[in-house]
Amino acid sequence: MYAGLIAVLALPGVAAAENAFIGRVHPILVHLPIGLLVAAALLSCLPFAGLSEHRRAVAWIWTATSVSAVFACASGWLLALEGGYDPVILTRHRWSGVALAAGSTIAAMAVHLPGRGRGKTAFLYRAGAVISFAALLPAGHFGGTLTHGSAYLAPLFSWTQQNVSLPAAPDSDFERVIYPILETHCIECHRAEKKKGDLRLDSYAAMLQPGESGYPAVVPGKPHSSELLRRIIMPESDPDVMPPEGDLVPAADILAISHWISEGAPAGDSTEDLQHH
Repeated sequence: MYAGLIAVLALPGVAAAENAFIGRVHPILVHLPIGLLVAAALLSCLPFAGLSEHRRAVAWIWTATSVSAVFACASGWLLALEGGYDPVILTRHRWSGVALAAGSTIAAMAVHLPGRGRGKTAFLYRAGAVISFAALLPAGHFGGTLTHGSAYLAPLFSWTQQNVSLPAAPDSDFERVIYPILETHCIECHRAEKKKGDLRLDSYAAMLQPGESGYPAVVPGKPHSSELLRRIIMPESDPDVMPPEGDLVPAADILAISHWISEGAPAGDSTEDLQHH
């Protein structure tokens, strides 16, 4: 049932607007299984743990944990479709979240079976609980890294750093680096004289306004919500990829734009129209 839910939500036939809405409630949904797991752990340590009422309460907490974790996974999967995330961190966050959902589902199924405290049923329950709690920390850490940046608690987890010397951040000065990229690949179709898709990219102020799609080209601090970045990272076969003709935006330029947006999309010394470049 749960696998079917995720598969249905990810079908191309599901409206893009619905996908976007469901995906963007992920930061809300993702906290539910965390709180429920903590509640299950606390209840299991209480002195009246053997009472039948207590066992029923724990059983339904595990059920709620399983359901909320699966819905959090589904919404997160849809949010990832917007693009703009570090693929390595995204993969780690995604599969640790899936492990948490799977573990809590195993525990929820086992806790409703007869003889929960004995034999194979007890083993399944303990295995599901261990998997859930083991996946909770990496899922939360990598989710925080995606949301708040690579500096978020990263020094405390040396196993997330592959090299002692990290590569320098790309140069993302707006007037010196970002605008020339836009001028090369985008402004021919998105300027005052030719606003394709009702979008201008020759003006910093206009970049922050929604175009025909309803989404802004640039959302400072949020690369995954910026329509500009979403369009230029699409595969060449996608009809919505930008630019629609000619060479795609090089990977180094995409990285510079993503870093610029992540840093808050600073405008530099001027926020006026930049046609003088």
